[in-house]
Amino acid sequence: MGLRFILGPAGSGKTWTCLEEMRQELKKDPLGAPLLLLVPEQATFQMEYALLSDSELEGSVRAGVWSFKRLSWKILEEQGELK
Repeated sequence: MGLRFILGPAGSGKTWTCLEEMRQELKKDPLGAPLLLLVPEQATFQMEYALLSDSELEGSVRAGVWSFKRLSWKILEEQGELK
């Protein structure tokens, strides 16, 4: 599992780079390791839509667009803190 930060000023192509790399990975290996795009809460639907708007993608089982809140809930759930 790897973690990668893409940093830069507004308009430098960070979002496009993230989405394009995820699309390429999904096309290359649809059932591979999970891919997670972490975005602010208000951007989750927009990013999911942008990611899946590629007509060449046949599925997205391994792709996820999560907010920071969703990630924190998942961590607490897996650590047994939520019951």
